[in-house]
Amino acid sequence: MTALAPAAGNTAPGWVWPLDGSAWDRDPQLSADERAVLVQAGPRLFHSSRLSRTERNALARLLGPLEQARSCLWILDKAGHHRWVDYQVVGILLARTAEAESAWWSWDQTAWTRLIGPDAQEWSRQWPTQASPACRPRLLAYAYLLGAPVDEALFLCFERLRLARTVFGPQIVDREVDTVYGLLRGWGYRLETAGNHAVRTLIAHAMLLNHSPLLTDMDAALLERLRQAVRSTRRASGDMHSLQRALAGLDPGSWTRVMRLAPA
Repeated sequence: MTALAPAAGNTAPGWVWPLDGSAWDRDPQLSADERAVLVQAGPRLFHSSRLSRTERNALARLLGPLEQARSCLWILDKAGHHRWVDYQVVGILLARTAEAESAWWSWDQTAWTRLIGPDAQEWSRQWPTQASPACRPRLLAYAYLLGAPVDEALFLCFERLRLARTVFGPQIVDREVDTVYGLLRGWGYRLETAGNHAVRTLIAHAMLLNHSPLLTDMDAALLERLRQAVRSTRRASGDMHSLQRALAGLDPGSWTRVMRLAPA
């Protein structure tokens, strides 16, 4: 598994892919010391904050990338609760590492889907009752930043706007969303109704698929992937035309032919 790079064409200031994993040791095989600590810690792995300094030192290769991912997440501190969720997320990853007897660098899409849970029911079946429900979307955010082979269908299981704000930052996500909304309002779209939250969700979904929050990184191929994702839910996709029109308004030359050929 390779680290994700910023999408091609990213020239706007103020955003780059937040993690540089070039120095990470991605060997999926656990060392003897790592294996010993994972076995000895047992149930304590789920409460990762309780690991001793010696244990944490032995697991430093595994904990380092997780700490870097955590530091990149954009989460408001609500009385420290989010930090406790992070401890649980790390514990879940360590517990599954012990179970799989390999580091997550070797896990395939199926393994990650099982870890995160394709639905809330599966999540509840495999993890202890004390696991916070907030761990599930947080796990997806960690996997996303680590460049894990996440099934993109999982995005549909979560609040995509919140997820995009968590991994890219609320300021840049809201700025790009506001750019689209500004264009649409100028064309007479009524965007203050509850139903138009769907446009925000589509923009956030496009960002997640593209591994970039920048509108300038979006193209026709990305919108086709987004359209297919929406169709998989069997919901109406009329809002796709609004997003496509707004992107065309930002760069009329490159989108003219696409607008003529694409369905409304």
